[in-house]
Amino acid sequence: SGEVPELNLPSLKPFSLRGMLMHAMLSYRVASEGVGPGGSGFVKDLYDELLGLSMREPELRLPSSGLGKFPHFLKPPPSRMENQVKVFWDKENLLDGQNWLEGFVLGLSHSMVVVPLLSTNGKKGSIGAMASLKDQDRLDNVLLELILALELLNIEDTSIQAILPVFVGEILDDKFQPFLFGVIDELPDFP
Repeated sequence: SGEVPELNLPSLKPFSLRGMLMHAMLSYRVASEGVGPGGSGFVKDLYDELLGLSMREPELRLPSSGLGKFPHFLKPPPSRMENQVKVFWDKENLLDGQNWLEGFVLGLSHSMVVVPLLSTNGKKGSIGAMASLKDQDRLDNVLLELILALELLNIEDTSIQAILPVFVGEILDDKFQPFLFGVIDELPDFP
């Protein structure tokens, strides 16, 4: 059913660069950008690249005043990464046995930039799957993440400072194709 389950979450605290935070949160559809059968692995590549840039490139390192604290409700990073950019990827950061929905909401609500990966990989891509909701009454996780990110962005003093979508075209012959923006017209007017 399309009902949003009740969540047991702490109240939102005012945003602080010295508080618990993630610099970015990756939002994606497992079937198209995830790791495993049918997924392109793009989310893992992006996660690794964001962390790698933060460690490899001195000019891209964060100043100590912008590091924040790693949230206690997530898996702690390896010690070599404590002072690097903090990127929330559910597969990498959720604790074993942690309720996925509560974990992702906590990760999202403590992230500064939400990076939704929006793909056109047929019905399994995020755009195609959301378009297929037209006649269904079910909850779509990617859509839920987008709605929650937009709501939090509009609340003063929350962590989310920006939403930066990455449009991912289909993969043909191991190469990404241009994103065809016309597919957005297929989305329903109401979730």
